[in-house]
Amino acid sequence: MMRKYISKQPDDIRFMFNLIAYRYNLMNRLMTFGYDKSWRRCLTNQTRLLNKGRVLDIGTGTGDLPLEMVSGQTDIICVGADFSENMLRVARTRRNADSVCWLAADSLNLSFQKNSFDVVMSAFLMRNVASVKSALKEQYRVLTEGGKLLCLDTSPLRQTWLRLLLKPYFFGVIPLVGQLITGHGAAYKYFSESTSEFLSAEDLAELISSVGFRNVGFSKVMLGSVAFHWGMK
Repeated sequence: MMRKYISKQPDDIRFMFNLIAYRYNLMNRLMTFGYDKSWRRCLTNQTRLLNKGRVLDIGTGTGDLPLEMVSGQTDIICVGADFSENMLRVARTRRNADSVCWLAADSLNLSFQKNSFDVVMSAFLMRNVASVKSALKEQYRVLTEGGKLLCLDTSPLRQTWLRLLLKPYFFGVIPLVGQLITGHGAAYKYFSESTSEFLSAEDLAELISSVGFRNVGFSKVMLGSVAFHWGMK
């Protein structure tokens, strides 16, 4: 049984994702009204890789990003990494899964050498890590010179009236639907809390720059509640 309060301790986060892995994709579609698929496609469309280009998706979950990558580009090396065993189990059962290398990995201590990848990307990972800066430093380390960082994540709403308007949805509807679909409403209460407490898009961009990335930028969608970030090593 999941505890009512979920901390950002790695064991808690891993345990939570293991519990919801088999309904994770369904809940993502419901929570975002299906927009999450187009957001991920938009993220992967920002990659421009030559043959044998190397891509790392950290916090891959059930593998949406790398599977999108290999479906459109056949001559690339794509690694999907996550520390949730059940998420990786689901990923390995999906169409074209054999075209991706699936690995268990810790986003704060990646087991790859420096300059290993041309692109490092993540979707809805950063709000769940214990140290955003440490995660960014690891991503910077494993990127090649001139390599690209791509990040998709939630962003807290800045307008007070919009926060108040959407609060019943984020803190009422989503946990309730999460309970009905997965049996673990506390996980989806945590997702809403982690969104409201996460860095603003502006602050995240500043942090990305602070670890050494250049040409950093971002754009927002979904009333400003989701943001794309990018940068170059």
